[in-house]
Amino acid sequence: MESSKLKPNATTVICFFLCCLNLFFLFRGTSCDAQIMTSTGGPSLVETNNTSMRIEEPVVTKIKNNLEYDYIVLFGDSLTEKGVNAMGGWGQRMIQNYSRKAIVLVHGFGFYNSYWLKFVIEPLLRDIPSHRVKLMTLLVGTNDLSSETMPQHVPLEKYYQYLEEIILTMHTSAPQSRILVMTPPPSRGKAHTIEDSILYRDACLETVAKIRKNVSQPWAKKQLQTLNTWDVFMPEKRYKLPGFQTKEWNPFFSDGIHFSELGNERLFTGVIQKIHETWPELISKRMKSIVVDAGLLPGPAALEENDEATKWWLFERM
Repeated sequence: MESSKLKPNATTVICFFLCCLNLFFLFRGTSCDAQIMTSTGGPSLVETNNTSMRIEEPVVTKIKNNLEYDYIVLFGDSLTEKGVNAMGGWGQRMIQNYSRKAIVLVHGFGFYNSYWLKFVIEPLLRDIPSHRVKLMTLLVGTNDLSSETMPQHVPLEKYYQYLEEIILTMHTSAPQSRILVMTPPPSRGKAHTIEDSILYRDACLETVAKIRKNVSQPWAKKQLQTLNTWDVFMPEKRYKLPGFQTKEWNPFFSDGIHFSELGNERLFTGVIQKIHETWPELISKRMKSIVVDAGLLPGPAALEENDEATKWWLFERM
């Protein structure tokens, strides 16, 4: 009699079976629908039918922790060297202008002429990935046009030759780079005359024009340009007007040869304007920032010491 009381009736058995079956399918559905969502550095999520829950340890792929900067290289004599050493120098302004966008290398060597400079171009570019060099500038000739008594002097016909060799070496070393050749400015030092400055200025313009017209150098039409520094300082070629006096150049030079602060500012403006007109892809504002701006996009809190999230913020988010 006691044992018969413990036997469940049919209704109880059916209800128990249905409850177990419901739990089974609920658990099975949740397991199948769950997906691991990963990114290259963001936190991993487990998504289910009903909710998402954050996993403590993110599932990440390997992050490439490198910063691949492009390069802008400035070649020349003391006009380029002092352009980065002097306060407000044009080279210094270039560095500031391309901050976070490109590495600006300044290779200016005081007293150098085109003959000496042509030997150092390739070695200076040798260790830089050639496809990373986006722009090169060249400003040489001031020492070449000095008096024949000076060791820096280079005869005009040789200046044509050496300048062309330098330009072609620059292109060979970095075939994708743009090249901006600047004319020697009007020099009025003890061993310099305006008349000689005109000759070497014109030689520079003619050399570049010759390369651009050469059918064997098809790259030159798009990648090679000149900047007449005389026009930068005196727009509309005012230096050719009757009655123009050489003293009108004085505000742009500190000693008759090297740029004053105003001269550096004008030259920098001229270079940037030429870039805007000719190679807009090299305008600083249009170039990608290599290092994230923490002021605009703050990273993970330092106190958290979340290395993976920080690396993702630094190297992948860009």
